[in-house]
Amino acid sequence: MLYVYGIIDGSEIRTTIPRGHHRSNVAALPVGGLAAAVSDVAQSDMAPTAENVCRHDQVLDALMELHAVLPMRFGTTAHRGRLTTVLERRQVALCRALRRMSGMVEIAVRVLTSLPVVAAPIRRHPYERDDDRSSGTAYLRSRMADRRQSPPLCERREAVAMSILSRLKTLSAEATWDRGHELPLLFKASFLIASEGVREFVDTAEALALRHGEVVVRCTGPWAPYSFVTGIGKEEQA
Repeated sequence: MLYVYGIIDGSEIRTTIPRGHHRSNVAALPVGGLAAAVSDVAQSDMAPTAENVCRHDQVLDALMELHAVLPMRFGTTAHRGRLTTVLERRQVALCRALRRMSGMVEIAVRVLTSLPVVAAPIRRHPYERDDDRSSGTAYLRSRMADRRQSPPLCERREAVAMSILSRLKTLSAEATWDRGHELPLLFKASFLIASEGVREFVDTAEALALRHGEVVVRCTGPWAPYSFVTGIGKEEQA
């Protein structure tokens, strides 16, 4: 069984790579002008421990030093023959994606409110069960209560958050974001940017947050561009 870290440009690994899972060597499985970075593992299931997730990311970080990389999700495994078949079938699309990802990294951004979130008491429905209080219904009621208390405040901080995300988008090749499911998180976003633009991006994010006191902006990364690639998912493991 092969554990798959990612797909790289070129038929061989051109940089020094730390050992992979189970202390095994990471090697290239070449198919045409690309290769899968893999290591041999004894079983298909990999426990998502902090050590294992960190090892997965360390291999990807090393690969990204000299390669364009399409990262695979943690835990992706495949038999050698099945993996070779999938790479051959998708070779044109994967090569195109690798060209798009060349020199690019992902920065994760979270925009949070810096203002107090007032938790208004929620009137409990007489037929609401105890276990409903942490359900989606309870969350929606709390969100509505927050908006009823101060609609202008909610609208202002969300407008500020959107203006910051829109400005950061101009510094990226691609961007995606969603609203937060619970305050104080307003939005969570991912930006695909050139690796040499990381410092400018982070500095801009910090400057925008300082300019607008209603929100806090937190950047993490750079990461392999998980949010912007479609790889070999677990549904294709064999």
